[in-house]
Amino acid sequence: MTEVKAGAYDSAHLKKILGLFVLLSFLAGVVAGIADDSSIIYFLPDLPYYGFFILYIVKAMGREAFLENPALSLHRKDIPGSIWYVIVNLIFAFIYISIVPIPEAPFWSIISESKNLTLLLAFVVICLAAPFTEELIFRDFIWKIFKEKNYSDRKILILTSLIFALAHLELYRLPLLFVTGLLFGLLRLKTNRIGASMMAHFLTNLIAFMAGTI
Repeated sequence: MTEVKAGAYDSAHLKKILGLFVLLSFLAGVVAGIADDSSIIYFLPDLPYYGFFILYIVKAMGREAFLENPALSLHRKDIPGSIWYVIVNLIFAFIYISIVPIPEAPFWSIISESKNLTLLLAFVVICLAAPFTEELIFRDFIWKIFKEKNYSDRKILILTSLIFALAHLELYRLPLLFVTGLLFGLLRLKTNRIGASMMAHFLTNLIAFMAGTI
């Protein structure tokens, strides 16, 4: 299967998007930190945060090329594989949190206590915006930059998974996020599309979201 070209992607774009990701993650964290524990303000910064990256990538790639990007497609035959990888990820997560004590992130307590608009916003951010944007950044945008540098598939898989884990700025969950990135990356590698990894990412976050609302 032919690899989709990265177009205008290059090292300069890589440095910019990683720097902006870390900076905006920090700013969103600051806003969340001063928000009340049950405040909708906790999730509000994430909407422009994810929206910015989509606009940045569309601009770098070109609107038409972005909309016609076959890597975004999800084929019916990819769905069983996506579900299987989600199951593997959940098993690993269960084992990991059983061994390593992880402090509860503030947004989980917010979700469990939230209703109506705050809960809806949390769903949009966690289950829709995050899977789409993060797969676009890590398994498409950054992946193709490394591909154009002629890195091997194994090296790209490890690097993008490591960047994915580090970019979340969560030390306790770093190994868990790295394995999650590997699984999503394997789907990307197997199908040569991010549609399957988006589906797996969506299902993973949806299960976590539903667990947080119980």
